[in-house]
Amino acid sequence: MTIEQEFLNAARTGDQKTFLNILNDHSTNIDPNQADEHGETVLIIAAQNGHIDIVRALLADKRVDPDHPNQKSNTALMEAARGGHIDIVRFMLADKRIDPNCNDQGNEALIWAARCGFIDIVRFMLADKRIDPNQVDKYGRTALIVAAFYGHGDIVNMLLADKRVNPNRTNKNGYTALFQAASYGHSDIVSALIDDPRIDLSHADQAKKAIIAATKNKHDKTLLLLLKSSGQRLSVDDIANLTRSDQGLYRFMLYRTRLLCRARFQGIVRGIIIFRRMRLRAAEAVYAPGGTGYVVAADSFASAAASQQSSSTITLTSTETNDTTAGITRNSSEPAKPLNKK
Repeated sequence: MTIEQEFLNAARTGDQKTFLNILNDHSTNIDPNQADEHGETVLIIAAQNGHIDIVRALLADKRVDPDHPNQKSNTALMEAARGGHIDIVRFMLADKRIDPNCNDQGNEALIWAARCGFIDIVRFMLADKRIDPNQVDKYGRTALIVAAFYGHGDIVNMLLADKRVNPNRTNKNGYTALFQAASYGHSDIVSALIDDPRIDLSHADQAKKAIIAATKNKHDKTLLLLLKSSGQRLSVDDIANLTRSDQGLYRFMLYRTRLLCRARFQGIVRGIIIFRRMRLRAAEAVYAPGGTGYVVAADSFASAAASQQSSSTITLTSTETNDTTAGITRNSSEPAKPLNKK
């Protein structure tokens, strides 16, 4: 075994003692970016296998290129995310030399974490403002599209909670996250995407494509959800392009959607009627003779009547007084008649 092979093997097995002896032995003049026949450097190998102590030792060496890719264009950070090694992901992202969006036709680290369902890594990476959550891989897929494809609903919800995420992005085939989720019957993800206010159902005909995909793949629950929540319908030509069995499924689910809408409307009307009856009964109970409202109203009416009667009496007295005063005034203003002497 050559010294290079021994160096690579120590990184793979986690033999830290052997690895550090070779790395620090200047007589061997080992290249810290040593790679195997697949382009896997010792850093990538250590990151793949979760050997954080070896990763630390390598990143402490200024000669190491932390973004050096393998033959699949994956870096050490991508491989750590792919393997679910969050401690290594944390440590590597703290290194300012590492580009978290480095992606030369490989699977970006966030995309790998979303694809593999590592929600803690996704959460940690989204907290890093340097990371672009809309970064795409060589297939044009974002982390959201990948998570929707593989049915990771919790990760989809986490991504949608990030205002930077664009739910309308398409891959190279023109497929959105909604289409991918509908194709595989992930109804919970379909619901989350439709409920997102940023989604444009007409963009790239994603709602129509999702309905067709759900129909062709016999995902009746997802199809019913799409018809009910998206408000989209297939055209006559779209239906004609379906097989007979698919046409039957689509029409049946469309019929169920109409029944659900009718039942919902009837339920709302019934609820309004019940509410009005409840209010009427409550009013009758309160304002019926002996009820609290009846007593309060009676007292109020009595007080109002007494107040009105008192006001009328005062007005009448005031009017009489004014009339008397006016009479006195008129009498005093008339000239006195002379007295006739007899």
